[in-house]
Amino acid sequence: MDKFRWFMFNSIQRKHALPIFPVKSTKVLHHPKQFLEELKFQIRNSKKIVSIASLYIGTGSSEKDLVWELEQAVRNNIKLKLRIVVDKNRGTRPAPKTGASTASICSRLQGTFPGNVSVNFFEMPAAATVTNARSVVESLFPSRLNEVFRTFHLKIYAFDDNVIVTGANLSEDYFRNRQDRYFVLHCAPLARFYHMLVHNISEYSFKLVTSHGNEKEIDSKKSIPRLEMPKRSEMSSLASSIEILFHETNQQIAKNSPSQVIEMYTESTVVAPTLQMKALGIEYDENVTLQFLDYMVCANKQLQHGHRGKHQLRIASGYLNFTDAYIGSLAASDAQISVAVASLKANGFYGSPGLSGILPIAYKILEHRCWNKINSGRLKTSRNLLCILEYERRNWTFHGKGMWYAPKHSKFPSACLIGSPNYGWRSVDFDMESQVLI
Repeated sequence: MDKFRWFMFNSIQRKHALPIFPVKSTKVLHHPKQFLEELKFQIRNSKKIVSIASLYIGTGSSEKDLVWELEQAVRNNIKLKLRIVVDKNRGTRPAPKTGASTASICSRLQGTFPGNVSVNFFEMPAAATVTNARSVVESLFPSRLNEVFRTFHLKIYAFDDNVIVTGANLSEDYFRNRQDRYFVLHCAPLARFYHMLVHNISEYSFKLVTSHGNEKEIDSKKSIPRLEMPKRSEMSSLASSIEILFHETNQQIAKNSPSQVIEMYTESTVVAPTLQMKALGIEYDENVTLQFLDYMVCANKQLQHGHRGKHQLRIASGYLNFTDAYIGSLAASDAQISVAVASLKANGFYGSPGLSGILPIAYKILEHRCWNKINSGRLKTSRNLLCILEYERRNWTFHGKGMWYAPKHSKFPSACLIGSPNYGWRSVDFDMESQVLI
């Protein structure tokens, strides 16, 4: 067993109680168009269940084609179950020109197959530290800027026994010229975990109301999509259901047969899913990310003098704003570290009208702050300064996020993190996030 797998089983599974699953096969996609085609392929080949959790589904032609694929999949297989969960604020916000929203383009899908399809809208709870005064101030902001405070940021695309792990949303630019990361994992237990997670969240979400047999898409210019109150509204119960999901998944792993245990230790790839929702006291993702970063420190301290700094850590974030805890871990490590970020023009908010148009500059200021804090600490222990690389490609934006660890003398990483978090304050303290340690 290599050192990092030993670290996963001893630190990640035992200390943080995260389930670890062996992966049957892995495929890496490189282009947004491949992402869209893979989504369609998985939808067409799903036999039992499709679970989708995303910030939103866009309203362009590509997104409507994707919804049509979902509709055809259910039409051709009446046993297929489809569950969708998106952010309530983003999923009901009308597009400026057309008035369409996630709710409106999914209305026909659910209206045609009400027994198979469930379209849900999750409203993020405020953290316990948010005062009433702040809540009032937040309510005064336009819906587009209100997302700054907290949002449902999961990206879960599970199809029977397969999962597409990515940080991409379901909209036109993510299918065309917005660079992200995409892993396709054939892993039945990981897929079951995410199917159950999406189901649990849907129980605490608003549900789209459609008339039975209504096969017409809602005209958002004439009517506002109606939402039904969640079946369950006590958020502490959601936290409990999530903790139970992790616990029961681990219990199931503990019952594995000897051959399954051997498979866990010998399969070329193993994965561990995380989840973050600090408002409900769920901090798996932050704890695992810190453990991942701290491993860089421990690994380098074990190297003999004269060979320090050979381990490599690569990080990507479309919106760089590390928390103090992450900054502390990066400053303490003398591994070779580089961070890929969006340039001004590759920031998704570049050229946006109104206040959102200043966000690219704001993130450059935050980026500079992180660089100064991390390198001021690294200068005390190492000559290797953290290097920031800016992604810039004509007419493209950058949304990639993740971490890669490569041991000394290796050209390729032996472990990585991939998912929805950007490793900033919002990801850790206010949003709901999930990623997979591979």
